Amino acid sequence: MHLVKGRRYMEKFNTKIVRKDEDFILTIKLRSETIEFSLTEDKPEEVRAAFNRLIVLLKSSPIVLTFKKEGDDLYQQIGEEYIKQLNRELSTVRNDLEEYEMVLDDEK
Repeated sequence: MHLVKGRRYMEKFNTKIVRKDEDFILTIKLRSETIEFSLTEDKPEEVRAAFNRLIVLLKSSPIVLTFKKEGDDLYQQIGEEYIKQLNRELSTVRNDLEEYEMVLDDEK
């Protein structure tokens, strides 16, 4: 989905928390793939890989993540706050990419 921000297109991707056995997984649905990483297990390489994938997308256009809250347990609250913070970080990275002329689109 594309949102318009000024004259640029901003891509919108949906996220949610999925429970698999005793693990809570944050999923980010992209165009043709889904990024997943655990919120309950310490796997920094998964988080790093997910963030790197999002940075690649940022080079093409600004993005925003939306969180689909399903319930009101602790992990839903954590996921919602995590996405808010991640959106702030993604916005900062996109601004830095534009400032250093590292974006792939024509508009800055």
